[in-house]
Amino acid sequence: MRSILTFLFLISITTALSQNKEAHDSLKKPETVSIRVIERVPVYKGCEDDLNKNNCLNNKIRRFIGRHFNVNDAKCLEYKTEYDKKLKKEVKVCTKEVKAGRVTIKTTFVIDTIGYTTDIKALSPYPLLNEEAVRVIKKLPKFKPGFQRGRKVRVRYRLPIMFNIL
Repeated sequence: MRSILTFLFLISITTALSQNKEAHDSLKKPETVSIRVIERVPVYKGCEDDLNKNNCLNNKIRRFIGRHFNVNDAKCLEYKTEYDKKLKKEVKVCTKEVKAGRVTIKTTFVIDTIGYTTDIKALSPYPLLNEEAVRVIKKLPKFKPGFQRGRKVRVRYRLPIMFNIL
């Protein structure tokens, strides 16, 4: 009788501990998955009915960045403020321009499990352009989050921003 009670006690403890572990696993920070291997990509507003959601996502993000990226900042690396006597106010004057040619800003960001962009990073030789890239990516609208194995996950997205300076 004692052995049966001990056996039942051990089974109940084991079951309780395994359930506690499952509850603990659900509290962990969600995994981050690359956009290349995600099962269900995050959905941009307007892409819900599109059959190829990944292409729609890429096109919508590129279009958004093209519309909101301040190209005037792309032409100038440094500004100084001077007083304009005709306008009677201070104006920004470019003191160092970017060389004409192709500029690439490598950006990465994460679309979190709620749908917001986080962990935004930009890399180029031009700090002002990096700041502008981060500013624009922060303005991206909220997404519907991505899914992997039936769970919402954080999705890492890499996006090169390229343009020509004339």
